[in-house]
Amino acid sequence: MMIRKPLVLLSLFLMASSLAAAELLTAPEATRLIERVNKAAQQTSFDGVFMHQHGDLVENFRIVQLAEQGQEMERCESLDGPAREYVRTGQQYHMFHADTSLALVLDRAATSRFFPRLTHRVGDVLASYQLRKLGRERVAGLDADVYQLDPKDALRYPHRLWIHEGSGLLLKSMMLGARREPVETFSFVQLRLGSGFDRKLLKPVNPVHPVQIETSEGRPLQAGLDSQWQIRDLPSGFVLQKQVVRTPQGEKGRKVQQLVYSDGLVTVSVFLDPSEVKLAPGLARQGALYLYVRQMPGQTVTVLGEVPGDTVRQFAAAFNPR
Repeated sequence: MMIRKPLVLLSLFLMASSLAAAELLTAPEATRLIERVNKAAQQTSFDGVFMHQHGDLVENFRIVQLAEQGQEMERCESLDGPAREYVRTGQQYHMFHADTSLALVLDRAATSRFFPRLTHRVGDVLASYQLRKLGRERVAGLDADVYQLDPKDALRYPHRLWIHEGSGLLLKSMMLGARREPVETFSFVQLRLGSGFDRKLLKPVNPVHPVQIETSEGRPLQAGLDSQWQIRDLPSGFVLQKQVVRTPQGEKGRKVQQLVYSDGLVTVSVFLDPSEVKLAPGLARQGALYLYVRQMPGQTVTVLGEVPGDTVRQFAAAFNPR
């Protein structure tokens, strides 16, 4: 113990020194980098296997993408856990899930979660984060430049990015918690760049079905919501992206409003339920995901997002019935 403690302290000191010495990118430099990563995600053909770690859950996926003549084709298949498959041709989506009770409705923002892409809303991101270059490492046998998006406040988490030096492709992303511990990771473990793979890999192996994609980004608040709810003091940097009305399965007379807010990098969902649902009030957590339930007479506000607990709590406090 007399030896280990100084070593731990030294390790923390070196980590802090490394972050302090990291190169801070200017806004134009950060914009060019994010745009390069987005361009690579759309224009790079590859065949690989990636790992997704979220809390205690670790899953592996096979992903294939072909980008030719301005057209993208992509297929992603789970290698463990429940059988899932996702196929995309341009803007047409098909999916298979072993749980046939799930409705095949997918948020457009969620279509990139099979392996994440950086946002196109670069200005929103740089309003809430600053980008630093940390160094170089190897991912799946490829050289990568390591960057970190550091939040400018305590309302969101840092995100670390490993970007392929040659192509600009995002090889690995990691969301860090309040103590800078990894809470969610996407990482290629095998990757072959280029279009030299067998085209049969793009064909689904399961009976996939068309997926309804929700595309209501930027929709204004639904008429009547303002008269029902008073919204004040939302967390800064989060902008309303979408509003939909959902009917819980088996409850045709119940309408739940969902409001989706984003800072350009992460999203937070607010559910306004005109009933007192059977959920334990207060805060719950799984990995990077926090859930906060606030119950009032005849109303329930539920907030879900990959942000710190204080942020979802602040969202819930911002909604009050008139």
